[in-house]
Amino acid sequence: MYIGKVNIITRLMRFSGHETFSCRANWLNKGVKLCMLRSTQTIDFTTSEAFVNLGVGKNMSMSIRFWLEAFGLIRADEGGESLQDRLDSEVTQLFYGDENDSVFDPYLEDPITIWYLHYKLVTSKYAGIYYFFFCHFIPRKATDGFTEDELLNSLRSYLRKNELSVPSDNTLMNDFSVFIDMYSVKKNVKDDLDEVASNILQPLEILIRPDVSRIKNSTFLVNRSVTERIPLELLAYLFSSELGKGASKSMDFLLEEYGRPFLFNRNSFHLKIEHLVDNYPNHFVLATSKRTGIAELQVLEMFKLVKE
Repeated sequence: MYIGKVNIITRLMRFSGHETFSCRANWLNKGVKLCMLRSTQTIDFTTSEAFVNLGVGKNMSMSIRFWLEAFGLIRADEGGESLQDRLDSEVTQLFYGDENDSVFDPYLEDPITIWYLHYKLVTSKYAGIYYFFFCHFIPRKATDGFTEDELLNSLRSYLRKNELSVPSDNTLMNDFSVFIDMYSVKKNVKDDLDEVASNILQPLEILIRPDVSRIKNSTFLVNRSVTERIPLELLAYLFSSELGKGASKSMDFLLEEYGRPFLFNRNSFHLKIEHLVDNYPNHFVLATSKRTGIAELQVLEMFKLVKE
């Protein structure tokens, strides 16, 4: 996934479209519900009907559409398809269902859901800075601290190496600012409850913001302790739903495909997998491949997320 397909993957990467708004906590829910309304099949997010349904203005409406695509909840517009047809069927079934289905988390507020959305944001590769940061930048760093210049210079080098166009400095700086706001609370607005609780991924506490108001030249920290809070149920769901019953994959493959987006290193990931197998022995088993002699995780049974 990460090697051999770089050019195909990175052609999908975008660094604008969010209108400088990070994704608010209720935006994805509002956006999906708009897409599900049959009466909206012939409109888009630039119409007055969309503004009324979403309760926002034009710029925020366009930002909501961007985040729906970035989180992989709707496919990017290829022309001719209705919004409803572009919805990701797996996600809508899991979180919205239909009149005959139980729904796991209709308001997108369970910790499992928030971590799942983070995973989708990173692995959809649509919002380029998220994919690059978690799957390329952080795995290659010796420390957990980084600055804006360090990250953006590394991103520019990555794009040039893969013969891709490099966005303007202003575009990348705006993207960095939104990225930081997505995962950490602004220090100078800590008493503003609306701002503190506004961004959907802030509760994950993936980034630690320095106690200053400025971004330029500040050092941000990756909070690797969050790996302890990654729900085992989510990993079980991802392994079974994406790999399939009967599949066997090496630990190295699983680390690159599933561990990196969650900030795991090799040791922490292996410990997590051992806990997974201990907790769900009917669904997963660790075995040694007869062909290669390396450890593999085998999916014995499909795992479903069920709301307690």
